[in-house]
Amino acid sequence: PDRLIAAADDGRLITLPADGGPGTTLSAEGRAAAPACSPDGTRVAFVVETDDSCAVAVVGSSDGATPRTVSDADYAWDPAWRPDGTQLVWHEWDLPNMPWDESRVVRAAPDGRDRRRVAGGADEAVGQPRWSPDGTRLAFVSDRSGWANVWVGDHDGADATPVLPEPHEQAEPTWGPGQRSFTWSPDGAALAMTRNEDGFGRLVVVRGTD
Repeated sequence: PDRLIAAADDGRLITLPADGGPGTTLSAEGRAAAPACSPDGTRVAFVVETDDSCAVAVVGSSDGATPRTVSDADYAWDPAWRPDGTQLVWHEWDLPNMPWDESRVVRAAPDGRDRRRVAGGADEAVGQPRWSPDGTRLAFVSDRSGWANVWVGDHDGADATPVLPEPHEQAEPTWGPGQRSFTWSPDGAALAMTRNEDGFGRLVVVRGTD
């Protein structure tokens, strides 16, 4: 990669040459956070926050185009690209709920079309959606069982089940964008996750997720 994408301390989304030099502003509206480059590097999905809302937007990584908002909820963040670049997934919710009360995982085309809820909803809090390295499965956190456990389903969230169902929290409440309590192994055959065991943190690896 010859360029870096960053959320600057003044709120702008910028792109910088990897070997140094002046940056280029991709978005100057609101406060940018949690940028994620598309697999081919041509687009950036990111969070744009104002005083009363958060939205997921997409902008070209070098063409100077105006960012396009792709979410339509009161609050949305943590966008992630499917490895083939055909879809985005993110975490969203509507007031008066907070994300740990009731929220949704939504997927859509990169231009915002064909938005569909794939997890969460009434009385369920979800978060941290991310696809497996080959894009065939989708993992996310859900408290559907009463505990925040990591679940894995098909690429569209269908037939999701908890990876390690247990009476321990495998994620903290979603206080802000960019939280990560689990990750896929590079080959997609395992998940590494953290758990809270009666106040003590522990790292756990679950194999056989494929």
